[in-house]
Amino acid sequence: MRINILSKIAFILLSFMVVMSSQSSSAESKPAYNQLYDPARDPSADLLLATEAAKKSNKYVLLIVGGEWCTWCKTLGAHLDKEKELAANLKSTFEIMKVNYSKENKNEEFLNKYPKTKGYPHFFIVNSDAEFISSIDTLPFKKDKAYINQPFEKLITHFADKANKGKVSVKSIGE
Repeated sequence: MRINILSKIAFILLSFMVVMSSQSSSAESKPAYNQLYDPARDPSADLLLATEAAKKSNKYVLLIVGGEWCTWCKTLGAHLDKEKELAANLKSTFEIMKVNYSKENKNEEFLNKYPKTKGYPHFFIVNSDAEFISSIDTLPFKKDKAYINQPFEKLITHFADKANKGKVSVKSIGE
């Protein structure tokens, strides 16, 4: 009987460990600067880490400015979770970094280096030397209360070719 109880306890603990590891694996696959819009994070320090990773992998850095309060930011996250191939292509072209903008922390010192935004989420693209490349309003990425793939695909195509260093306009993405 004692062995039976120990077997059950071992099974429960093993099951718990499997569940916990599967839940944390998706978060662990992303760097900390791409997991949440965290008011406590330092975007300047995060940008140093993101640009270092971008240099190693020959990518640009996609800054996604938003907050946990932002419905469209949550919708964007859900869209990329659902559209796995799109998310993989985005990740292969960009080192993705979330920048918090909220009433708790507007990150004004960091964001004042970039053009003003019209809404959230908002994309800024910088190169691996942290030099500003482009500011992109996400309005053209949306249709009927959802995100659509075509503008993302155009963005990826534009920046996947490292020789294409020119700025991309919002109009060219949304067409």
